[in-house]
This record gives sequence, C-alpha cells and structure tokens, in this order.
Amino acid sequence: MNKRNGNIIFFLMISFLLSVNLNAQGLKKHFKELPKKFKSSEKQQKYLVTIEWKNRDLDGNLFNHYSVQAKYTKGLENDYVIWNDVEMTEFKDTIAKVNALPELDNLTYKIEGDNFTKEEFYKNFPQQNLDLIRWFVQDAVGIETYGLMFFDSLKFNKVLYPDFFKNQKADFENYVNFNTRELSLCWTGISERNDEICALIHYQGMYNPVDSDTEAMKINGRSCFWGDVYVSYEDKDIEYATMYEDLVFKIFIPANNFEQRMNLQRKVKFEKIP
Repeated sequence: MNKRNGNIIFFLMISFLLSVNLNAQGLKKHFKELPKKFKSSEKQQKYLVTIEWKNRDLDGNLFNHYSVQAKYTKGLENDYVIWNDVEMTEFKDTIAKVNALPELDNLTYKIEGDNFTKEEFYKNFPQQNLDLIRWFVQDAVGIETYGLMFFDSLKFNKVLYPDFFKNQKADFENYVNFNTRELSLCWTGISERNDEICALIHYQGMYNPVDSDTEAMKINGRSCFWGDVYVSYEDKDIEYATMYEDLVFKIFIPANNFEQRMNLQRKVKFEKIP
C-alpha cells in the first residue's frame, strides 16, 4: 500500500468514527426526557385494528380460534369515534373462513368519563355482537390510557406504578367486574413507525381478578395483560400498539347447568394507517 492510499483510508476511518459519534449523540438526546411540546395532532387518526383470540381448556387443547379486523377512526367532530369494514375469520384446522359483519359498519360513539362501563352505553348496538363491541370499546380506551395518561411522568428505563391503577375497580353493569391490582409503565426505548420517531411505552398488569354474576352466566378468574404503545415524538399520536391478554376462568351457565374451566388468549394490534 502506498502512502497516498494509506492516508485516504485513514481519513475515511476518521470520518466514519466521527459520523458514528455524532449519530450516537443525536440518539442520546432522545433518551434524556420525553418531549413536552408537540405540533398539533391530525384532526382524524385512522387505525387498522386486529383482535385475535383462542379459547382453550386448562390442558391447552383448542376449542376455537377467531380473528377480527376493522378500521377505527378517532378525532371526529365532538370527539366521536367510528368503526367500519369489520371482518371476522374463523379458523378450523387449515381452513380460514372469512365473514363480513356489515351490521357493525358505522358503529359510532363518544367516550365521556366511565360511560362505557354502563349498560345504557351499549343498548343501541347490535346485541348479537355485543361481546366483540365491548372489546372494540375497551381495548381502544385501554391503549390510549396506558400510552398517554402518564406519558409526562415517565423516565427512561424507570418503572412507574401509578397510584391511579392500584386496586382500580371497573364494574361493567350486568356484564363483568375487573379489578386491576397494579399496573406498571416503563419507557423502554425509541423506535420508528410511519417515518416518525416514537417513544416505546411498555405496560403490564398481572393477576387481576375478574368475575361476573348475571342471570346468563357466572364467571370467576384472573387476567394478565401486557403490551407496548408507540407514541410519536412529533405530535404525541399513537402510531402503533399491541396488547396481549391471558385470561384463566371458570364459567357456569345456569340455564343448562354447564361448567367449564377455560383459558382465553387474546392478541390485539392497532396500526395507524393513512
């Protein structure tokens, strides 16, 4: 190697190392603290939502397997939201049967406080799809709450246990009671979604009592849930989110004296779309 080529390689190495150092410094600023100021969020935000669930016995044997995909739009006039293009897939062995659910098109509502826990909130919705509608409503509320409610209090890699969630009871009228023992939140890193830098917020709530005592059924069990929310550094929009739930319970149906111990496993995904 001649001296001229050696000098070129030397300067290329110096340039590369400087570039790596500058990029590292640029990344470090994103870990110091979460943003306090944001540009105005988009008026409407649209998401492709997927909810997949499996029911098993306690030995792991599969009873059934379903998935639902729908489009969810928030930020409508007066803070209303709407669901459209709902499709349900039933999986049997290697066969996937897809059915549209047009009765759920234009499913519209507005969340105000805890109104979604009241039976009145659901009375005008298609009753044959009520369990699915409750998942739509409650999962959307949960994702936004876990990702945004304590955003300003999070520190990098520091686990936060908000008092708000300690033994928090959510009693859904004539349906189910859910008691969150404790919820943890942690800003675990940064990522990129939809060409935007995002804070990665991890949440989890473990061994939460669940019970129901209605004329139609009696349920007693526990729920563990966890997931991640990607919150934009630019406008604080949720760009992507996941939720996983493992619910072990005993169900008793008085009408036919039927009792079964079951394990419901759910996987939920919110993907922001144009």
